[in-house]
Amino acid sequence: MQSLFEKYRPRTFDQIIGQDKAVKNLKRMECAGGFGGNAYWITGNRGVGKTSIARIIAGKVADKADIIEVDARDCTLDFVRSIKETFELAARCTLFELRKAWIINEADDLRADVLARFKTCLDPVHPNCAVIFTCTKESAKLLWEDDEDAPQFLARCIPLCLTSRGLADLFAQRLHDCADAEGLNGKPVEWYKRLMMDNRNDPRACFCAIQGGAALE
Repeated sequence: MQSLFEKYRPRTFDQIIGQDKAVKNLKRMECAGGFGGNAYWITGNRGVGKTSIARIIAGKVADKADIIEVDARDCTLDFVRSIKETFELAARCTLFELRKAWIINEADDLRADVLARFKTCLDPVHPNCAVIFTCTKESAKLLWEDDEDAPQFLARCIPLCLTSRGLADLFAQRLHDCADAEGLNGKPVEWYKRLMMDNRNDPRACFCAIQGGAALE
């Protein structure tokens, strides 16, 4: 059985809740020429939609089979080199249009040598490609402060900062509605607010609890 968290993960910008400012800016960028040719640095607290937005951006650039998603701890110098080689291949392609996107989660875990290599890799990004990094706000601050290469690296990325303000009520209603649709709802919206608090505002944990029948009377 598919997890409810993945089943109800947003697939379009309009399905993203509580990030009106970011979504408005993303739609503006899409209308202005799309998302190819850039790197993106998405920050926000856990559960606010970083990975969902990263996947939507990636899906606007490349087909699903041409999207690579990894944890930053798995990034090596060879991995960065392969991205640069893909940019070069895309520039040489004449028989078909090569499109590719990479999502790198928990980007604060990038090794110093890998982060330094990204500085040259992302300068520039091929117009048919995109590289998307996600990171929590606090980790992003530490990265900026502790690594001398970070400012130059981050200067090559378009920053997208997601908010946590006002999300508790919106997420609680979303959880309530999803549980209702699955026949797993026996609680009022206020119960879902407490569920969010008990799980430190982690939607994945809340969906797992609902799937396990926690909201049934």
